[in-house]
Amino acid sequence: MSQVNLFYDNRNNRVYLRNPPPNRNIQPNRTPPPPQSQNNDVDANQLLEINVKEFFEKFGPKYDNQIIEGPRGFPGMIGPQGPPGKGIDEELIQRLLHNSHKSLLYGLKKTNITEINHSQHSSNSYFKMMKNNESGNEVIFDSFYLSPNVLEINEYSKYNYIHDRKIEKFKNSMDNLDVQYFPLEYTPCGFPIQLKKENNELVIQNISWNIVQFIKNIKNMNLLGVVYQKNEIEYKPIDLQLHFELHSQIPNHLIDNKRNLLPYENHVIKVLNPSQTCLTTIKSIKINTLNGSFDEEINIPIQELTNLNDIHNILLCVRLSIDQDNVYFLKGSDIHDKINYGYIPFTQLLINFDYYLKSF
Repeated sequence: MSQVNLFYDNRNNRVYLRNPPPNRNIQPNRTPPPPQSQNNDVDANQLLEINVKEFFEKFGPKYDNQIIEGPRGFPGMIGPQGPPGKGIDEELIQRLLHNSHKSLLYGLKKTNITEINHSQHSSNSYFKMMKNNESGNEVIFDSFYLSPNVLEINEYSKYNYIHDRKIEKFKNSMDNLDVQYFPLEYTPCGFPIQLKKENNELVIQNISWNIVQFIKNIKNMNLLGVVYQKNEIEYKPIDLQLHFELHSQIPNHLIDNKRNLLPYENHVIKVLNPSQTCLTTIKSIKINTLNGSFDEEINIPIQELTNLNDIHNILLCVRLSIDQDNVYFLKGSDIHDKINYGYIPFTQLLINFDYYLKSF
């Protein structure tokens, strides 16, 4: 074996035993280079080709204690490519191209707010959702839109942004059970979305929120309302309604075909209000914790919009309100048993979600 040289072809996974040519002195410190391929020009008579597995099965046990492992060489060549798999069909490619997800943030916050205590509950240094109006026997609370990105208001401002506009009740002309509360003399703001003819649905998903309420001695994650009962202050769990709305960016009188659009009406109200631009039925969810998420998708049909030649862009707007069931929980009384209503205090309210446009 001392007169035999061993080579390993790592590209072809073969071992070669090479006999030196006759009448040639072997240089112990010089190792001839291994063959470059099976088609090299080395004399075939000088090479004995052996399968790697067979070689170590035959010679490994016998010379096991004489084998010294050297440094690892370069990685072998990539093996032959396997049979082609099933490709991505054209329909899936188009769906991936058109259904690109985008993430949006809406919010409102007061900056540098500190904790409040019982003696400071009458302060206006934080936002409060309060009783706003009455409609017959029905009490209407504040309803307000969140700004795209985050609207920040300085701590020292006494301006209660969410209590600034009068709120009125509007009904869906196609669904009598659908009642919404819009601020008057106000045009909603939101993120613009460009529509294409092939779009038929707007999908909202991965909804999450964060609400900050600096109330001392409260250690749970429930969203709370503050209610006065005679001389006592009570904190009651409250649900808010989070609404997703699609609004037109052009005046409604310029839309030729309004059938099935602009569904919310109040024929008594003549001033500017969001019902005049709200194009479709509003989708809503409830939130009742300071920090949470909503796992289900919200699907808003938009085929009626994409079929129109007048509408090329829409605004995606976010609004919050309190329904009548939760208004009841904010009902309190003073020391003379006169009915009053509490409020929902907060210093920050952020809503984040993803959306994409689904196509045919």
